[in-house]
Amino acid sequence: MKRMCFSFILALLCAAVAAQEQPTVAQQAPAPVAEEKVIVSQSDAPYMEYHYVRRKEPVVACLASAVIPGLGQVINGQYLKGLGFFVGTSVGYGVFMLGIIHLVGDRRDSIRNYRDYQIRGTLLATGGLALALGCHIASIIDATIYASRFNRKYGLSR
Repeated sequence: MKRMCFSFILALLCAAVAAQEQPTVAQQAPAPVAEEKVIVSQSDAPYMEYHYVRRKEPVVACLASAVIPGLGQVINGQYLKGLGFFVGTSVGYGVFMLGIIHLVGDRRDSIRNYRDYQIRGTLLATGGLALALGCHIASIIDATIYASRFNRKYGLSR
């Protein structure tokens, strides 16, 4: 029984050593599917590195950014840019709401203070809306353009 266990363990060790041999270059890279492309980069190593690049859908990125600003950038892999667009749009809408509160708020002070609140509210609402819409539209355009340029760069265009 001991002899059978020893020979089984020895056979497993031989199989593990044989499996750890370096595969050839042809074995490393499976054939890419239609939506992927293999990018080969050579470094100082004696073997080639393969990176798979997936096609980015400009329409999906555009619609995602239209629903939530910055989501198209996140789908494209640009996480910080997506966060920046989201924060910029959120701040813009927040300032817009602050301006609206200034405009419709109940101010029973003197007429001069009421006029100051109206001017301040109008400026805040206009500036906040301009910032929010600017960031939102820029997010939609940027997500679409980046996805298209990425696909063209790696030859993944349809």
